[in-house]
Amino acid sequence: MNKNINADKMKTVLWNKLLFDWKRLSVMTEYRNADVHSIKTSMFSEEFEIKVSRQDLLNEGKAIYAATHDWRDPGIKKYSVSKRFQHESYLGTRKIDGYGLQKPNEYSFFVPEYLESLALDITASLPYGVLVFNKTINNPPGFIAKTRIDQFYWSKKPKKLHDNKIDTMEIKKLMRKISTESYFTREKLINKTTL
Repeated sequence: MNKNINADKMKTVLWNKLLFDWKRLSVMTEYRNADVHSIKTSMFSEEFEIKVSRQDLLNEGKAIYAATHDWRDPGIKKYSVSKRFQHESYLGTRKIDGYGLQKPNEYSFFVPEYLESLALDITASLPYGVLVFNKTINNPPGFIAKTRIDQFYWSKKPKKLHDNKIDTMEIKKLMRKISTESYFTREKLINKTTL
């Protein structure tokens, strides 16, 4: 159980899995609220929230609790108001004026194995999914070198939050995001190779 898993590394391995193994039409990081956002060939979207620390996952759980209960209750501990708004919008627990985001069709936590049970507890009564990352070292018989195998499994599959396909305005925003992300990545690579 490796508790030193890096969130950026998890974004990259998830991006790879979604794009190349699961054949998503589009995958991007840091789009609106999403750590990782993807669009399936069916034009349904999915959002993944990556959590690598227990405290970060607990904080998200507090915001979800506030979104599904009376948030004015003094017994509710401190939480992120923007996260509460996000989950209120996704779960439809309150009308959020001006939030202005097209919510994804599916929402899931992407966590390392050591956070699986906590993520399942937090999502127990919700339509949210839990995708688990298991980084293992496999040493097949006859091989001296160790081979890393990144394994993924659904501990809980997400249920649809709604049945609307992604709209044209959202597609335009996504195309802009993909283009700028590609440009700045290319610019970084060029700057590293020039004197």
